[in-house]
Amino acid sequence: MKTTTVRIAAPVRVTFDYVAEPRNRPRWQLSLRRVDVLTDGPTAVGTRWLDRTMVGAAPCLEITAMTSPSATASGASVGVWSEEGRWRGLTATLALTFVPVAAEPSATDVLVRLDFAGTGAWKLPATLLRVLALPAVRADLRRAARIIEAGGATTGLR
Repeated sequence: MKTTTVRIAAPVRVTFDYVAEPRNRPRWQLSLRRVDVLTDGPTAVGTRWLDRTMVGAAPCLEITAMTSPSATASGASVGVWSEEGRWRGLTATLALTFVPVAAEPSATDVLVRLDFAGTGAWKLPATLLRVLALPAVRADLRRAARIIEAGGATTGLR
């Protein structure tokens, strides 16, 4: 499993609400053309969607954990969000933890954990993705940060 952290200069709840909503992803995830949500209702654990990528792949993803941060008397709490995606013989897991920065109440550290598994002929691509995908995820989150920090994160969770 690969890990990294991206700091976003915005409160934890604003950051969580924007990044955790799959419908927002085409705005900040470079590889996507669009997202097709497959489940009805508000975004929650069990929400499923297809990522329609620029290269034509359409993995099916599902939210497997989702705990929104909340304001407490001592500050904001941590938010947790994870997904699992499958496409052909590949499985990807992405877990994000949204941590309020104690020294900067208007900043959030997004901790990223990413892994890939493959079966059969997909074992080698999974190994390559473990190496190559983390820089792309970091770059995507930096794009999301620019949108959020510029006040463009108007679409929250549905």
